[in-house]
Parts: sequence; C-alpha cells; structure tokens
Amino acid sequence: MLQSRESLNVEETTLVNIQPVGRYGLTPIWEDGHKTGIYTYEKLRALCECDECRKSKR
Repeated sequence: MLQSRESLNVEETTLVNIQPVGRYGLTPIWEDGHKTGIYTYEKLRALCECDECRKSKR
C-alpha cells in the first residue's frame, strides 16, 4: 500500500495499466499493485493542457 512520505520509489510511480470505471472514469494501476483513486473523464479533461482541451475551456 502507498505510504505517506516525501518521496516515492520507482514501483509506486510506474503506471502498468488503466482500468475503466463504469462509463465515467479511469483507475490507474501502478507497478507496486496499488490502484487507489478514480479519475473521472470530467476531471481528466479539466487537467488536460492539450490544444483541443484548452480551446474547449474558453
């Protein structure tokens, strides 16, 4: 399980898979096995900085 500390090791920061959650989001799977968190498509779109997403935020 991911521990609270200032730095993370490589296994905790290496993405190995992404699983869909229903029709509304994604859960990342990390190399160390943790998969905490659901990232909604709405939230991911809000965080995205690509040209298409930036245009839609205006």
